[in-house]
Amino acid sequence: LRVGGDILSSDSARIPECMERTSVAGGKPGMFIERWVDEATRLANRGRTEEAIRVCHRVLAVDTGNLEARRLVIDLYMELRQWPEVVVHEIGFAAASWKREARSAAVESYRTILTLEEQLVGELLTDDSGELQETVEALKPRICYFIGVFFLDSGDHEAAVQYLRKSIELRSESWEAHLALGKAYMLLEM
Repeated sequence: LRVGGDILSSDSARIPECMERTSVAGGKPGMFIERWVDEATRLANRGRTEEAIRVCHRVLAVDTGNLEARRLVIDLYMELRQWPEVVVHEIGFAAASWKREARSAAVESYRTILTLEEQLVGELLTDDSGELQETVEALKPRICYFIGVFFLDSGDHEAAVQYLRKSIELRSESWEAHLALGKAYMLLEM
């Protein structure tokens, strides 16, 4: 594969360099993203996790909504047990999925974030545990709101009420959550 005058091989060190030159030169790196994701997958399958993560990050720098690269980097960070990074990328995956109307995938990521902290409470005895807890606590009101809206739109009004009430409990000034909760209660009465 020729990119900016260079041949792109399975040598992962050349991928970021080629990506940068293509972007700077005004090329269209989007057409090569699939190959970069494939290369990251090959690196991961060979146990070259750190290199695969670097390639995924480069892909995400060009295409933040690339769900395949986002899911791969989540899996790699899970393998390395770098939980704050898992949360950051789950949020990115959820946001990109929501934007693409793949809301069930977004909700799955949001639920993963909500349960991750609970699953790891006894396991995390490092500096990362405080960072993870702070990050998840800051995100919980919004996550509960989005899950509640998903259930509201899906017709599961009882589940919507549960998540929207939790969102309001965590951040009472959220007018969006109050509005959605009112709608859910009205639909429950019908």
